[in-house]
Amino acid sequence: MKAHTSTILAVRLEGRHVPPFFIGKRYLFTPVRVRIGRFLQNHMSADNSTTSHVSLDERIKSLVLESLDDENYFLVKLIVRGYRGARAVEVYVDSDTGALVNELAAIGRRLRFLIDSEAAIDGKYAMTVSSPGDQYAFIMPRQYTKYVGKTLDIQYKLSETVEETVSVQGSLETVSGESLILREKDGNNKEILIDRIKNAKVVLPW
Repeated sequence: MKAHTSTILAVRLEGRHVPPFFIGKRYLFTPVRVRIGRFLQNHMSADNSTTSHVSLDERIKSLVLESLDDENYFLVKLIVRGYRGARAVEVYVDSDTGALVNELAAIGRRLRFLIDSEAAIDGKYAMTVSSPGDQYAFIMPRQYTKYVGKTLDIQYKLSETVEETVSVQGSLETVSGESLILREKDGNNKEILIDRIKNAKVVLPW
């Protein structure tokens, strides 16, 4: 059996010296679970060959999903822009019951830890984690559920092949799969396919 060449590495974790451990070609043996993303990225060519094709956006997205430990929260939109050494990461997260400031802050802390420990972004970067706001409030079917009972103003296409749109206003009754039902002022229910909606907003009561 051909022996793998190993590297002995000593690390310091939270101020405590950790005994040396061995990094083989594919295996890591250590008495503690420690992330050494940059070392592995630079020294384990086998891993590099399998991950080099993954884009930065995909890497960050996977870390965002990992940071969402509450099933109530979900990723709405991720924007990664800029260049090496000056990246900007914008993460828009929503919840079935409404995103809370303290929860968004906790998600941001977890995500920053994952990005830094995995060395996912090379160089400096700025990151924000926030709720979708009006701009991205209705881009996923799941986002509509928390507005059941609210009055919405929706602009949608009549068909996939026709760009012409019509507007309808009514109370959101149900959201099921890829469609929703609005109860109009005259009492009639209108079913609308969510993927045909061009614009939607909540009608304020005043």
